[in-house]
Amino acid sequence: LKYPLIFKESKAILINKIDLLPYVPFKKDKAIQDIRNLNPTGEIFEVSCTAHNGLEPWLTWLRAQLESNR
Repeated sequence: LKYPLIFKESKAILINKIDLLPYVPFKKDKAIQDIRNLNPTGEIFEVSCTAHNGLEPWLTWLRAQLESNR
Protein backbone atom coordinates (compact mmCIF):
# COMPACT_ATOMS: atom_id res chain seq x y z
CA LEU A 1 0.00 0.00 0.00
CA LYS A 2 1.27 3.43 -0.91
CA TYR A 3 0.31 5.26 2.30
CA PRO A 4 0.31 2.68 5.11
CA LEU A 5 -0.23 5.13 7.97
CA ILE A 6 -3.44 6.42 6.40
CA PHE A 7 -4.80 2.88 6.14
CA LYS A 8 -3.64 2.00 9.65
CA GLU A 9 -5.41 4.99 11.25
CA SER A 10 -8.61 5.00 9.18
CA LYS A 11 -11.97 3.96 10.57
CA ALA A 12 -13.28 3.43 7.05
CA ILE A 13 -11.53 2.51 3.83
CA LEU A 14 -13.26 2.91 0.48
CA ILE A 15 -12.21 0.92 -2.53
CA ASN A 16 -13.72 2.97 -5.32
CA LYS A 17 -14.28 2.26 -9.01
CA ILE A 18 -15.03 -1.41 -8.41
CA ASP A 19 -16.91 -1.38 -11.70
CA LEU A 20 -13.52 -1.17 -13.44
CA LEU A 21 -12.08 -4.30 -11.81
CA PRO A 22 -12.62 -6.49 -14.88
CA TYR A 23 -10.60 -4.04 -16.98
CA VAL A 24 -7.62 -3.10 -14.78
CA PRO A 25 -4.78 -5.06 -13.17
CA PHE A 26 -5.86 -4.38 -9.59
CA LYS A 27 -5.78 -7.26 -7.13
CA LYS A 28 -8.66 -6.40 -4.83
CA ASP A 29 -8.25 -9.45 -2.58
CA LYS A 30 -4.56 -8.66 -2.09
CA ALA A 31 -5.37 -5.02 -1.33
CA ILE A 32 -7.95 -6.05 1.28
CA GLN A 33 -5.46 -8.48 2.82
CA ASP A 34 -2.83 -5.72 3.00
CA ILE A 35 -5.34 -3.33 4.56
CA ARG A 36 -6.38 -5.97 7.11
CA ASN A 37 -2.74 -6.55 8.06
CA LEU A 38 -2.43 -2.85 8.91
CA ASN A 39 -5.93 -2.27 10.23
CA PRO A 40 -7.88 -5.34 11.33
CA THR A 41 -10.90 -3.36 12.56
CA GLY A 42 -11.46 -0.67 9.93
CA GLU A 43 -14.60 -0.90 7.84
CA ILE A 44 -13.90 -1.63 4.17
CA PHE A 45 -16.44 -0.48 1.62
CA GLU A 46 -16.33 -1.45 -2.04
CA VAL A 47 -18.06 1.24 -4.05
CA SER A 48 -18.67 2.44 -7.56
CA CYS A 49 -19.89 6.00 -7.71
CA THR A 50 -20.70 5.82 -11.42
CA ALA A 51 -22.66 2.56 -11.12
CA HIS A 52 -24.06 3.51 -7.68
CA ASN A 53 -22.90 0.21 -6.19
CA GLY A 54 -22.04 -0.10 -2.52
CA LEU A 55 -22.88 3.49 -1.65
CA GLU A 56 -25.71 2.80 0.76
CA PRO A 57 -23.67 0.75 3.26
CA TRP A 58 -21.00 3.44 3.31
CA LEU A 59 -23.55 6.25 3.70
CA THR A 60 -25.29 4.34 6.50
CA TRP A 61 -21.95 3.93 8.28
CA LEU A 62 -21.16 7.61 7.74
CA ARG A 63 -24.52 8.71 9.17
CA ALA A 64 -23.95 6.51 12.23
CA GLN A 65 -20.55 8.11 12.76
CA LEU A 66 -22.07 11.57 12.56
CA GLU A 67 -24.76 10.62 15.08
CA SER A 68 -22.26 9.15 17.51
CA ASN A 69 -20.19 12.34 17.42
CA ARG A 70 -23.09 14.64 18.32
